[in-house]
Amino acid sequence: MARPTLPVSRRPRPVPRRRGVLLAAALALGLGAMGSCAQTPVTVPPPAATGKSAKRAGPDDVAPVRVGDTIYEVIHWGLARGLAHDGGYIRAVDAATGRERWVLEVYRVDYDPKREQDVQDVFIDALRAGASGRTLEASDEAGRRYEIDLQARTVRLL
Repeated sequence: MARPTLPVSRRPRPVPRRRGVLLAAALALGLGAMGSCAQTPVTVPPPAATGKSAKRAGPDDVAPVRVGDTIYEVIHWGLARGLAHDGGYIRAVDAATGRERWVLEVYRVDYDPKREQDVQDVFIDALRAGASGRTLEASDEAGRRYEIDLQARTVRLL
């Protein structure tokens, strides 16, 4: 009995020998890697859930500072709030109501468009009340220190 012939469009294409060998090797490697992953499960939250970039570790939290009836907090993610850049901002919050009083740019981050933005971010890493009670002292990841006059809302590089 004669074998029926399929139309050209429905005939299976032969897999070239070299491509078949590569496919088999890739499958073997993939199955081996899957076996090792199954032994040590890792849970990684998506970047959107943490607010941190997947390319650069986000900054550590900085403890808020209370002076009188105002709490001062570091704002790490300025771009998300419509500010000019990430890092370099603090905000004053009314301790009784939780209402934001003002936001101050401590320093500016100028982005080079030829480089990835997240690796250029410089964040405030410490904040503390000054000895007089009228200032804050802040430092950034680059090691610079700043004095913030709370009444005048001015910044001086130390």
